[in-house]
Amino acid sequence: MRIGRKHLTLVLWLFALHTFAVGLGLILVPSAWMEYFGLVGYQGRFFQVQGGVFHLIMGIFYLTPIWHWGVSRLLVHMFIVVKILATVFLFLYFLLVEPAIVILLSGVGDGLLALMLWWVFRNCPPGERPGPSETMLSQGVIN
Repeated sequence: MRIGRKHLTLVLWLFALHTFAVGLGLILVPSAWMEYFGLVGYQGRFFQVQGGVFHLIMGIFYLTPIWHWGVSRLLVHMFIVVKILATVFLFLYFLLVEPAIVILLSGVGDGLLALMLWWVFRNCPPGERPGPSETMLSQGVIN
């Protein structure tokens, strides 16, 4: 199977949908239910809702390369790094601070997303990857 732009677009949509789901979950799930996810003793909603809003914003950000394909190569690289850093943070937090299963599962999910985007981007032909076109470079639109 030939990997191409449609596969990269699909992975970016998966990034966004995953992030939207987490964001909506954080905003809509009552704090009292957090213990069902292994997070005991959580009270108040500010940080939970703040995290949800952050995820919704990031979900929109993950769609940027689809809308602005010509200048988005750096964003794709950044998304891979962001997911790797999130994975490391979540695993360390699970191991050293709070062994809640939802934290471990979030780390696994972020790691799989990073691996999937890296693999698809790596196997996508250079002409189908996001990034500046020769026309944009020659016209001085971008450096």
